[in-house]
Amino acid sequence: ARARLEREARALAQLTHENIVEVYDFSTDDPECTWLVMELVDGISLGRFLDEVMPKMMPEIAAAIAFEVTLALVAAHARGIVHRDVKPDNILIDRATGRPRLGDFGLAKLAGDGRVTITGNLVGSPSYMSPEQAEGRATDHRTDLFSVGCLLYRSITGVTPFRGETQLDTLRNVAEGAFADPTALEPSCTGAIAGVIRRALAHGIEERHQNAEELRDDLRRVLEDAGLTATREELARFFEDPSACQQALSARLRGVLEARARTLLDAGCEARAMDCFQRAMTLSHGDDGAPDLVRELSARQRRRPTRARKIGAGIAMGLGAVATFAA
Repeated sequence: ARARLEREARALAQLTHENIVEVYDFSTDDPECTWLVMELVDGISLGRFLDEVMPKMMPEIAAAIAFEVTLALVAAHARGIVHRDVKPDNILIDRATGRPRLGDFGLAKLAGDGRVTITGNLVGSPSYMSPEQAEGRATDHRTDLFSVGCLLYRSITGVTPFRGETQLDTLRNVAEGAFADPTALEPSCTGAIAGVIRRALAHGIEERHQNAEELRDDLRRVLEDAGLTATREELARFFEDPSACQQALSARLRGVLEARARTLLDAGCEARAMDCFQRAMTLSHGDDGAPDLVRELSARQRRRPTRARKIGAGIAMGLGAVATFAA
């Protein structure tokens, strides 16, 4: 236990970032009195928030939280520090600012340092482990990115991607990469955000995001397409009144996404346009405007070159299915 505390203190002492809980002082010299002085974060853990306040949230809010956590990982990984236990319980939400703060670096792996082995215990939390972590194989910074994918999945669908009756069942599912597609559990998790989750949870480590910057940039694109560039202000409003914030955000998002989709379509970015149209459709709740989007997209594509028309036809078919679902 003393070794773990000292490990956490030394890891955090190297880090100064607004999304990471700061360590002020520590001592492990006296076996009768081992202590660690950390910054006080007045608020609630994300784990407790999901358990007690809101079991699942809008994909855009979840993406904003994951984006802030990923910023912390960019800073940690730049210092050669792998957290190895990224999960909702280790993310503290600052009450004053709504900013997520990553803490509990007790299982962190430092560059050039040996691994702390605790007999009879897993290094990490099974539901948020990467396959290589669950199997006891060598891990690197990409295991943290896998955990962010689990965090996104849990925040949007209300359940973790890998779960079982026992801890062993959960670990087996993690090792096998068996999980239900997030869109099947939560239809609002469409397009780009579902793609981010699928890539983050890819079983093969080379198929995932290869660094925190890649994941950060993917999440940034999702947020930009939704018009959420001021994520911290949005999160402050959300954690102050979650239900009211989501209701207001849902009301304004459709218009933003429709406009963004048209801009992307004009720029030739058909795939991103499709993502925006799909998400706008899920927010339409069957109103009369949804089919208009499909008709407009089809009309625009008829005026484009042959290859673009083929792409547009596929997009329109997909959007038609979404419109039917919404109706």
